[in-house]
Amino acid sequence: MTAIQKIQLAAIWLWAGIAIGGNMIAAPVKFQVSSLTTAELLLVGRAQFGWLGVVEIAFATGIAAMVIFRWHAASPALIAAIALLALQQGVLTPILQSRSDMMQTDVVPPESHVHLIFIAAELVKLTMLFWAGWRVMPPAGAQLLANNPTP
Repeated sequence: MTAIQKIQLAAIWLWAGIAIGGNMIAAPVKFQVSSLTTAELLLVGRAQFGWLGVVEIAFATGIAAMVIFRWHAASPALIAAIALLALQQGVLTPILQSRSDMMQTDVVPPESHVHLIFIAAELVKLTMLFWAGWRVMPPAGAQLLANNPTP
């Protein structure tokens, strides 16, 4: 396994871990803080998802650069994960932010399934990242032999 492959592997798994932490753990946990108002929770969520988006875009850009410069091939799973991130950040997040803006001004937004679509996209994106990371990983035995040659 080359150094670039190791970097790409680490980037894929770190991206997946950050997405799990930010989207699947921290997002629902903040709603358990009963002392925060809905408006405050929406502001915290906006900051959380804003910075999480920046970090995810940075990981996706770095991984895409490795592929573009042919340091490593892109798997269909990796392409799908990057495309889903683009959908989330370019289409779904702006819609959710406008709904959040409405709620902060005490306007009840019309019913929408965008939040559920975002969650579904997140689950598929994570699945694709796990698949991509799994495909980049070498077989355990080959890695052990490469790192610990027999005398």
